[in-house]
Amino acid sequence: MDNLVLFIKDTIATYVRNEAANLQGALAECRFAFNGPPLPFLRPLLELFQKEGGIAVSLKDGEQRLLPIVLSVETLGPNEKNPLIGQSGICDNQHFMTLRNSPHEKIWVGLLPPGSHSSISQTSTRTDFGMLARNNAGVSKTVEWWQDPFIQLLVEGAFTRFNWNEALKDEAKELVRHAVYSAAEVDQSDSARINAWRVLSRVWSIPPETANPESLISLACGFCPCDGDVLDSAAQHQILKNLAKKFLGGIRSAIENAKNRAADDDEKSALDAVSAHIESKCEVITALERSAPYFYGPYSEERIGEPPDWWELLTVERWTHLLEENTQRKEAIEIACVNMITSQITGILPVVAKSSKLRLTIPPEREGAHQTERSGCLRSRALRK
Repeated sequence: MDNLVLFIKDTIATYVRNEAANLQGALAECRFAFNGPPLPFLRPLLELFQKEGGIAVSLKDGEQRLLPIVLSVETLGPNEKNPLIGQSGICDNQHFMTLRNSPHEKIWVGLLPPGSHSSISQTSTRTDFGMLARNNAGVSKTVEWWQDPFIQLLVEGAFTRFNWNEALKDEAKELVRHAVYSAAEVDQSDSARINAWRVLSRVWSIPPETANPESLISLACGFCPCDGDVLDSAAQHQILKNLAKKFLGGIRSAIENAKNRAADDDEKSALDAVSAHIESKCEVITALERSAPYFYGPYSEERIGEPPDWWELLTVERWTHLLEENTQRKEAIEIACVNMITSQITGILPVVAKSSKLRLTIPPEREGAHQTERSGCLRSRALRK
């Protein structure tokens, strides 16, 4: 949470200072309303501003001011009370509107959690920034929330801390998107989208100096890693879909079948660990198919910790082997792409750099059995002695 909150704090301060630089005179008036994350993120954000006394700004005529910050909540807690006009603090909606109409404090900043817009005031009476008000009102679709410019700013901001090219950023963004959509299924009754915000927070919790941010992005988003600490969002997403389908028939039976293909005792122990993890986290097995990254991921709060042994061991490549079924008929002709640049996952077409190189294997039961390889397009032809 800390890194995300600090980035949001700097974003707010920069916006307010830039806007305040255009205000001038004693009649200068501007009520800033930041549409932001849920209260678990806004409370520490407010505390950071309070330690600084507010936001220091310089108006157009050079006048220096310290703007108060208020956090609007539906109702105050037992030990909370509204701050005085001109002071920072937590306030209820009624105080927020009182502050809006006060002639004594015409420039201030309000922090608004999701879903608070309909009851506070009309957006025409304030300067909104952060998320678009309609996307943070608690009734927007997940795609609208995800595509909001402020959410995209947070995602891009997290990625700029790593030395990544655009292709790698795109792969990472796909993992975050899938994780957000997975969390949205869990958040269906929560207008604040707390689990979606936690995805962003976990991504931001990755230390910028880490040697393997690719692997930790997978950890933060709830996906199994790839061998070599690379990102392959399509393969990582597909393997969890395949795993969820297997688990629909029973987690323990699927795990026992996978253990029959395990390489060693360590892998068997890892399979037992992931089984216990998912069973403790997912009470309704059908929910796993809709929110696989949320339930598979070792961490679902604001920060990631050390990767568990089972998570590191069960990579995309190992799961691919463990979930395989020997259902191919003995007499079937086998066609395989031998120059793929991505992981071979059931349900995903092979991706090659240029032309494909295919291997055609004729089983021993067929007359004239042999193996051949061809590049480019494979054409049908009869193989005879």
